[in-house]
Amino acid sequence: MGRLGVTPAHHEEIVAELASHLEDLYEEQRAEGCGQSEAIEQVLGEVTEWRQLARNIRRAKCEEDEMNNRTKRFWLPALVSLTTANAFLMILQRTALSPHLFKVSSAVVALYVPLLVASPLIGATGAYLSHRAGGSRVASLAAGLFPLTAMLALICFLAVTGGFATPQLFYFAIAIIFGVVLPGAALLLGVLPFLKASKSIIPSTN
Repeated sequence: MGRLGVTPAHHEEIVAELASHLEDLYEEQRAEGCGQSEAIEQVLGEVTEWRQLARNIRRAKCEEDEMNNRTKRFWLPALVSLTTANAFLMILQRTALSPHLFKVSSAVVALYVPLLVASPLIGATGAYLSHRAGGSRVASLAAGLFPLTAMLALICFLAVTGGFATPQLFYFAIAIIFGVVLPGAALLLGVLPFLKASKSIIPSTN
């Protein structure tokens, strides 16, 4: 066990898991009619390569820690910011508040100004949660800007399926400006304060 190189807390967890596994094997041997000494010998014979077992346990623990850190530093903060943005939008819609209409050439754009005004706070929420969990600058930035993913996905879907009126490129550009660039700039205002002192680097989210 000394070769694992894990923290004392993980050392105790591994010992408990290994002991439980060996105990189950021992009980199976006893249930099959083996004596105590024979059952112990059979159990120890099940594990022929202790170093390989130690490496497997260490690898599993490292992967588990990496997943937990990724979740705490990126996914949870990102989902909080996305949920907050969607909840605020739903509240605006249920209060029958009409979006402001802006005419750009032949295009008419609907924009909820209150949501745009609240976006710095929404971005700050995601970035703060990531920063508090030890996330890197990239993690904090991505968590704060995560609400843009839903709008960007919708715009790309419309572009691929021909959902924009002709000329498509013009309406696609308008959608990007009002649906991604402006909200992104507002979210970024709330994220910026948390990019100055973020700690560790988040593993890849792919």
